[in-house]
Amino acid sequence: MTVKQCLDFFKKTKAFSHDTFDDSALLRFLNEVEGMVQTDILHLFHDGITQYTDTESTDELIVVAPYDKLYFSYLSYRIDLLNNETSKASNSKAAFDQDWEDFLGYYTRTYYNTWG
Repeated sequence: MTVKQCLDFFKKTKAFSHDTFDDSALLRFLNEVEGMVQTDILHLFHDGITQYTDTESTDELIVVAPYDKLYFSYLSYRIDLLNNETSKASNSKAAFDQDWEDFLGYYTRTYYNTWG
């Protein structure tokens, strides 16, 4: 999934104020979670982290389907949190935590399989 595809889908499926959270804010949140993937899971150094600067970018995001849902749950969490919607933020955070663990499990099984 590309940056553009991710943001377009998110804007179509999540109800939020597009005035408050414009494309640059969504791109910032997307860069946050992509940065976490790169540092926390891929163990890249901070100077090697990819950051996206264009919401129309056709650059591919790192996390692939079906685990790419973590982008949507993280964006939802950040919006709900900043809107002070406590119960929504709690649900969004729980969804993100599960999506993160699912991807981490997949990545660990795929790239660090110690059984074989």
